[in-house]
Amino acid sequence: MATLLTNMQLADEVQRFFPKSANSYSDATYAVVARGSVNELGKFLARVLWGFRVMGWQTYFDCDDYARLAHVLACIMHRKARASNKGPDAEAPAFGQVWYISAAAGGHAVNWVRTEQGIELWEPQTQQFIGATDAERKSAWQLFA
Repeated sequence: MATLLTNMQLADEVQRFFPKSANSYSDATYAVVARGSVNELGKFLARVLWGFRVMGWQTYFDCDDYARLAHVLACIMHRKARASNKGPDAEAPAFGQVWYISAAAGGHAVNWVRTEQGIELWEPQTQQFIGATDAERKSAWQLFA
């Protein structure tokens, strides 16, 4: 399995998963993210949120804020791994934010991540991998990497 993807390779995979979203990629290469690293990210995110005493959803700190913070923390973890010569020589992790229409909640933002299994969704508010229906995947309108 490839551990390094070009932005074009990643864009192709993501477009198949979210066929109607407008996607933005800022780097030339992306590292496939191990599921275990996403679990570590969840712990890191929980520590950061606890440090600022951010507990739960609020209208002024909601789903897109959680997804944005998780994206930044994933990039920090990638930077630390690169600085210690661990992981592929990629510019960024294959991890980002996506906005879509959730069947349960309406407009919603979560994180997408390219793991060993392919493109997956991760809910930063619960630090869990989640599924998406075809309708939800087709409803995605904005994605950042």
